[in-house]
This record gives sequence, structure tokens and C-alpha cells, in this order.
Amino acid sequence: MKKIWPFSFYFLYFGAFASLAPFFVIFYQGLGFTGTQIGLLTGVAPLITLVATPFGHRAGRCKPTAETDHGAGAVHGNYFWGGAAHA
Repeated sequence: MKKIWPFSFYFLYFGAFASLAPFFVIFYQGLGFTGTQIGLLTGVAPLITLVATPFGHRAGRCKPTAETDHGAGAVHGNYFWGGAAHA
């Protein structure tokens, strides 16, 4: 029963993010960004996550766990919810 909670959380979290992600483009258009700027804003975060994830496991010199996965998730989440999107 304990393993259903993390699964449910991540399922709902990524499901909510996937349903909202297409609207970021419309939001950025409303702010007056060009197509190139929108492409950079929406494309950089997944690339950072892709590159940073393997290093999160190696930095701690431990087995991959849920705790080390939060590092890449924090980079991704911070990008969209308050970091570079407002800079």
C-alpha cells in the first residue's frame, strides 16, 4: 500500500503538467515573445533535465534513489514556476 502514494503523486503531477504545458506557448505569445524566444523557453528545460539527471546520480556516489531524482525535477520545476521564465 505504501508504494501507491508516490505513484499516484507523480501520475497526477505529470498529468497536470502535461495538460498545462501547451498553454505556456499561448501565455508567452500574450507577453509578446517571438517564436524563437518561445522555442528557447519551452525547449531548454527538458534539455537541462535530460543532461542533469545522470550527474545527479553520480554526484552523491550512491545508488539512484528517489532523493537523487528530485535534483533534476527541481531544476525543471524551478525553470517553469519561477526561475528563468520571469527573468
